[in-house]
Amino acid sequence: MKKIFILISILVLTVFTQAQTYIVVSRSNDTIHLQSNKLGEALKSITPGKSSDVTENYRLIEKLDNGKKSLLFVEFTLALDKVLVTYETDLINAGVWDVKVYSFNDLYNALKRENAILLKGHLLGMNIEAYQRPENFRDIINIDGIEFPSPIKLSVFETKLIQDGLNKSSELNKFSLTEEDVSYVKNKENECFIAYLLSTNFFDQSIDRSLMNDLCKQEVIIDLRSKYNKEQLNYLSKGYDNRLKIYKTK
Repeated sequence: MKKIFILISILVLTVFTQAQTYIVVSRSNDTIHLQSNKLGEALKSITPGKSSDVTENYRLIEKLDNGKKSLLFVEFTLALDKVLVTYETDLINAGVWDVKVYSFNDLYNALKRENAILLKGHLLGMNIEAYQRPENFRDIINIDGIEFPSPIKLSVFETKLIQDGLNKSSELNKFSLTEEDVSYVKNKENECFIAYLLSTNFFDQSIDRSLMNDLCKQEVIIDLRSKYNKEQLNYLSKGYDNRLKIYKTK
């Protein structure tokens, strides 16, 4: 009996620690009843881009993250910088929405090439397919059964990714850094910024350190200062929490 209890406990723990899962609850606009209003326009105004050559479509998706359930209203905008927009509610706090934009880059990263003209993948629990066409035809994207012309040729986008990769590699070489360094400091941007301020004597000692202690780990700051010079730290701090600027001397 004890062994069965332990086994059940392990299974429950496995379920609750698994990656986020998404289930499409509704594919019917009639069920979702999304209509434009002042709130909707305000939410849209904070996200760039707008596609006018397709009819808007929506999905209602259930998200399960570590045992916590939420709902996502997914809007198909289908612009290059805003293919999808999700409005997520935790089902507890009324009127609280987390808005997230999915660009074509996010869409592409979810795909794997099946053959010379077909790529397949999944995003938010929805099946995605991308079909390449000859140069004088637009490529086709199919998201959960909704087919539309791709906002950019896949070959053009892939060429851009290669060029961006070369540019990034060149930039890293400029600071004598590698992709391993970028991976090493992932989610440590705040500590990189404080380490940069300390290395350049730009850290304002008179400011209360409560915020810094909340956002940074002291041991990480010490490690980064010993590992990288001030130019490298400045580069690697991109994306740090802007609130930490209060520690920079005027």
